[in-house]
Amino acid sequence: MRCAKLIICIVLLLIATAQSVIAVEQERQQENPKANTISPDDQTVKVIATAEALLGKLSDAERASTLFKFNDEDQRLRWSNLPTGIFQRKGLRMGDLKQEQFA
Repeated sequence: MRCAKLIICIVLLLIATAQSVIAVEQERQQENPKANTISPDDQTVKVIATAEALLGKLSDAERASTLFKFNDEDQRLRWSNLPTGIFQRKGLRMGDLKQEQFA
């Protein structure tokens, strides 16, 4: 019973904290609504530049295992978020990347 009360207190504390953070963010946005706005075109440019920068740091073998054709139906059907023990993934694992590549 004490454990349940403790959990309820923790959940209520988390909710109150989240509401406080949301209120502060909403107030900040009202003071300067254009402070963090970025156009969809600018967002697209940033995403493409970041993806190209990542691909530029990969070896040829890593790049080959990372890129798939847009219309590759087999790859689309094989894709999953399930753990690798349950589902065999294709591509490049984060754990296979060398830290010095991205320093």
